Amino acid sequence: PPPQWSSRLFFLDLDGVFDAELFSPLFQHTTPSALAALSLLQAAGHSVVLNTGRSVEHVKRYCQIYGLPAGVAEYGSVFFDAVAQTELPLVDEQAQEERRRCRS
Repeated sequence: PPPQWSSRLFFLDLDGVFDAELFSPLFQHTTPSALAALSLLQAAGHSVVLNTGRSVEHVKRYCQIYGLPAGVAEYGSVFFDAVAQTELPLVDEQAQEERRRCRS
């Protein structure tokens, strides 16, 4: 189903929490127990919001794959709303410019 918002929020880190480095740091992946936990949270009516230092592109992909409504990316500098398909900068214009330079 498409992602939806609810009144119950659960913020979830990716690295070492939802994803694990069982084989190597270059091959992080979600574990069966993480998928089960996500399923239980969603079934209980929680909007699971990612919170990660990863790029906003990673967050968009995770939201699409796992049906999540949103995520905070790039160490808190941008919020992606998958329901509305919008990005909201959480930093000032100077920091946004630095972020654009780092991306390129």
